[in-house]
Amino acid sequence: MENQSSSTESLSSGTSENTTSTQANLLQAYIQSHESQKPSQSTEKVTRTGKHDASGHCQQVVHVPAHSRKGHPVAAYDRLCGQKHTVKEAAEKNQEEAEEKENKSQSTENNSSENMREKYNELIKEYWPHLKENEGMKEFAYLDTEGKITTGMGLYIPDEKSFTSLPWQYQGKEATFEQKVAEYQRLEAFQKNGQFGQNYRAEHYKQINPQKELTLSEHFMIDKTMEHLEGDLRILETKYPEFETYPRTVQMVLLDMRYNMGGNFNADRWHYFHEGLKNKDISQMIKHVNRPQVSKNRNDWARQTLKEIPLVNGWH
Repeated sequence: MENQSSSTESLSSGTSENTTSTQANLLQAYIQSHESQKPSQSTEKVTRTGKHDASGHCQQVVHVPAHSRKGHPVAAYDRLCGQKHTVKEAAEKNQEEAEEKENKSQSTENNSSENMREKYNELIKEYWPHLKENEGMKEFAYLDTEGKITTGMGLYIPDEKSFTSLPWQYQGKEATFEQKVAEYQRLEAFQKNGQFGQNYRAEHYKQINPQKELTLSEHFMIDKTMEHLEGDLRILETKYPEFETYPRTVQMVLLDMRYNMGGNFNADRWHYFHEGLKNKDISQMIKHVNRPQVSKNRNDWARQTLKEIPLVNGWH
């Protein structure tokens, strides 16, 4: 918003100044021609302007004969001047409205996150140890089993721009842009060489020399993980209208599936699991909850958690 605003203001002032100079020159030429054709007319002078001060008043003075100003270029210029003021005022008003809208949107988003965190506080607290055990808390960047550049607790970094925007630290100080780019390219080389999958642990991607490692603070990683969880919970509420009423064990498994697979966890790809969920059929959900890309421990946790669903409210 600020950059756009600055650009608009700069463009407006530059245009006004150039237009003023051109209009003044044309106006003066017309006056000289007009005076030579009508020598008997009054030479009373009227002030018209081009440049404007901070209050919107004119600064440059152009002298124009007072006679017959109807249809005269100065009349058209006055209209143009008025239009410029109107356009500038409208632009400033639009900018103020846009900033106010953005502030309200940010406030709404913050409130939404706080409400989501408060609503599912107990769920997140119960789920957190499992998430940390399976995703780990990696302060460095690595490739996940699918070859995606990742950090923290399984936080996916989609591209170089996203990578360089993170607050990476190098030897206790903020890393330079060049250091961030170099680290991203180093990880890309692992991707191109196919060095990822179940046989590669996160530590495989650490720098040989620990002094060269780029790292993130624990506070930042926890904060980003919470944002990730809150976003997943919002999506789960949208996809499953009864999500709030599901047993805690079902909520945790759905959250783990969503956190781990993102948009790939859907009714089309996981048809039989979702069919079991719809029918509250625990056995069918257990049978079809296995994820080939995650560890055996994580799949065992999902099956065991589903076995703990209380046999009430239609669950069987």
